Amino acid sequence: MRIHSIKNRIFKIFSVIAIAVLLEFLVFNFSNVFMLLDPNLEKNVSYTLDNMDTINWEKNDETLVSGLDPMLILSGINQEVRSVEISVDADQSIKSSTIFYINNQVKYFSEQGMVIAKGEQGKVSAPINKYVKDLRIDLVENAGLVLYKITVIINPAKIQISFYRIITIILIYFATIGLFKLQKSPDYQIDHIKDNPSRRE
Repeated sequence: MRIHSIKNRIFKIFSVIAIAVLLEFLVFNFSNVFMLLDPNLEKNVSYTLDNMDTINWEKNDETLVSGLDPMLILSGINQEVRSVEISVDADQSIKSSTIFYINNQVKYFSEQGMVIAKGEQGKVSAPINKYVKDLRIDLVENAGLVLYKITVIINPAKIQISFYRIITIILIYFATIGLFKLQKSPDYQIDHIKDNPSRRE
């Protein structure tokens, strides 16, 4: 009986771990898994400054310094764009940027084809979910930003496993089971009353 009980406990533990890992893939990485499984979508297409046209940027040695209303133009993308991820190395922290796109419906850069990319620690991203011909990236509106490096990734798709989330799910499960076991149903002594009819009086 003890061996059978131990086997059941081990099976439950591995089952909980498997469910936690499955949740990590299907819930927290659903969009990335869905994107990776799409054979018709170009993924992780990377662009750097060498691929961009600059407007209102001044080249200073190996860096760029922004003027008023600086723009970075990516031409000839010509593909379905689910999302855009921008990694920026600059002298200022970039927490949001404006992205404009041109496609068959939007003929020129305007608010009609505009999204706001948000993030932190020099990395911002935004969903687009459109066919895109060209992109324009406005990192900032003001002058004075010193740009060392920028990388734009079209349709970033990678599985990001968080062991912290997996462990948290497992701990929550066992904590919940433990709480249920601690809760005892009230003992109304019904069986005792049945055995002792005199107690009913």
